[in-house]
Amino acid sequence: MKKCVVLLLLLSFITGCAYKPVFKNAKYLRAKDVQLISSPPKKKSIKSKSALSEPQEKYESYRLGPHDVLEITVLNRETITRKTEIRDDGMISFPLIGNIQVAGLTVPELQTLLTQKLSEYITKPNIDIQIVEYGSLRVAVLGEVNKPGIIFLRGKTTILEAVAMAGGLTENADLINTYLIRGKDIIPINFYTLFKKGDLSQNVEVKKKDIVYIPSVLDKKVFVLGEVAKPSAVPMRGEIFRVADAISCAGDFKITARKSNVKIIRGGLKDPTVITVDFNRLLAGDLRENIALKPGDIVFAPASAVGEWNKILELITPSLNTILLGIAIGR
Repeated sequence: MKKCVVLLLLLSFITGCAYKPVFKNAKYLRAKDVQLISSPPKKKSIKSKSALSEPQEKYESYRLGPHDVLEITVLNRETITRKTEIRDDGMISFPLIGNIQVAGLTVPELQTLLTQKLSEYITKPNIDIQIVEYGSLRVAVLGEVNKPGIIFLRGKTTILEAVAMAGGLTENADLINTYLIRGKDIIPINFYTLFKKGDLSQNVEVKKKDIVYIPSVLDKKVFVLGEVAKPSAVPMRGEIFRVADAISCAGDFKITARKSNVKIIRGGLKDPTVITVDFNRLLAGDLRENIALKPGDIVFAPASAVGEWNKILELITPSLNTILLGIAIGR
């Protein structure tokens, strides 16, 4: 029942999520060279205080929205003091004034507006406004957190703070492959570099209708996309799972696949390594092309020769977005 409620709440605010490219950097390799790859040089750590020590934006900048509950007090006018919820149309009803549009206003702006309107009926009205409940800024935090579901933001909130509001990470959380879905974008989040290297660029601000998904390290998958029978997330079976195994699990190539130009995308979307596999050589007996895959790898079978990372990203992201969103909701 709890899972159903979370799912219904999530579906109530999700809009279409066709992904658009946001990252351009990529490193290119041939399959036969993969065994020669050395570890990338370590980046310098950013010396900083705790990621949670960033100053919070004052609540005065918070923009009111539907389902926020306000307590509006008019000093010495108890009969018109009200607790009211902002309706879906962004309006509230208030004595003497009637309906008034409040969504999009800050508390000080609403205070000024009410003072102006009530001044027609009351001499120098003294108004106090408190936000009793925040209901408009909803974010879904799903996957390996202790309390997955919908959280309600109170002003500026970072992804670390959102995860904390969801009960914190579980011991099985995959710190490297977390992602955030925002409208038409997928934003990769690397908690490992945030925690270990102080990379504050990973501690992004979450916004209304965002979906944060933290996968499990126990859930080992690769993504097979493009010209295959069943583009999908494929579970890795056995200790060694190779590119030919992944293609087989996805129902084999379509006749339209460019087998000589299969791409393995490794290391996420932000700064990936792109490995080219020539399946024609593999089928001819060159086993160097049948490289072992790692959890999170993306196997892409294009319909034509592609090389530029931006083009690859443009081709894979619609299917990848659909699969990732399905995984997040289906947890």
